Amino acid sequence: MFDKYPARSARSSSPISTTAAKDYDHAIRQFQIVQEERGAIVFKVMKSKRYSEQVLGEVLAVLHRFLGDDLKIHVEFKAG
Repeated sequence: MFDKYPARSARSSSPISTTAAKDYDHAIRQFQIVQEERGAIVFKVMKSKRYSEQVLGEVLAVLHRFLGDDLKIHVEFKAG
């Protein structure tokens, strides 16, 4: 179960959350972004049925657009 990582929704004030919720909800069921150190984040993802590596690449591009190209992003997949 993924209850520790609540789904983001378009109601969130974050432009990243809004973009991901609206544009990629067909491929990503839930996600969480965690930052424990400067310049790096962990992107925790629960895949949906239509998940693909292409979609992940698009989401990572959105994250880099909002947070900077220098940001290191580690992706962790969670079972659902």
